[in-house]
Amino acid sequence: YRDRDPDPEPEAELEDRYRDRPNVRRLQTRRGRDEFDDIFADGNRADRKTQIARIVADIAAKVRHLDIAITEDAEGANVLVKLVRDRDLYRTITTFYGSERAKEIKSSLDPQCLSGFRKNEKFEIERSDVILTVDNGDFVFLDCAYEELLQSLGPINDTDSVPWTM
Repeated sequence: YRDRDPDPEPEAELEDRYRDRPNVRRLQTRRGRDEFDDIFADGNRADRKTQIARIVADIAAKVRHLDIAITEDAEGANVLVKLVRDRDLYRTITTFYGSERAKEIKSSLDPQCLSGFRKNEKFEIERSDVILTVDNGDFVFLDCAYEELLQSLGPINDTDSVPWTM
């Protein structure tokens, strides 16, 4: 990536990459209801919080019927983006999901980032969590941020056979 462009702009490349992605366009059919998702970014890196705000604005501008925005109200947010150092990723996953589930996640996925959601009895998403590492470079951060935010807002199923999945 860096060999191609001496002054790389990973946000622009990722924006182009995700704008035309069929799964992103199909998300609009899954989210037709009048609901607003407030996203709270929790972490110490102001630069990464700024990037999250840009990504949220980008997704909101490109996906119809998806009303999302950054909030400063952690309690009122229904999407939490936890920004952590790479060395704290496993500990954070353990805090969110418990030690047994964290072991399963680590052994099966060995993730650089992670998202999950909780649903109600009607299978509607009530709350989502996104865990992103802040110190693995811009490309990894931005790639994970787009992917995990989008997955946290809809059913996770990387297939073109089901039109409303991610």
